Amino acid sequence: MRVLLDIDVVLDFVLERKPYFKAAAELFELNAREQLRGFVSRITPINIFYIGRKFVGAAKARQRISDLLVALEVCPVTHSILTDALSLPFSDYEDHPTFQRNSKRSGCHRYAQCEGLPERNAACVYAR
Repeated sequence: MRVLLDIDVVLDFVLERKPYFKAAAELFELNAREQLRGFVSRITPINIFYIGRKFVGAAKARQRISDLLVALEVCPVTHSILTDALSLPFSDYEDHPTFQRNSKRSGCHRYAQCEGLPERNAACVYAR
């Protein structure tokens, strides 16, 4: 199964954020065992570094990004993905290029032909 990982899922794993770390670690373990194929948007590693260096320092953030780039595949964010995202009826533009809602795939999700988008829901469980 090909999945596009939401930035919050990746942050939960990289920064070991509780109570979400365990669920995120399970997804990364499935990826490591090749039971799923994980993708991230091109902007995810950049944002992870920016946020991560504030919590774990630049050197550790850089190493964690390096590990992510080995483990996951990166989808491009193109001009057309960004402009298409503007036409979607969501309130958070930063989510548009990657998200899938109501069976309509957009941006990176469509590019990578992903079948799922694990993200944190209100119950703190990763939804598929």
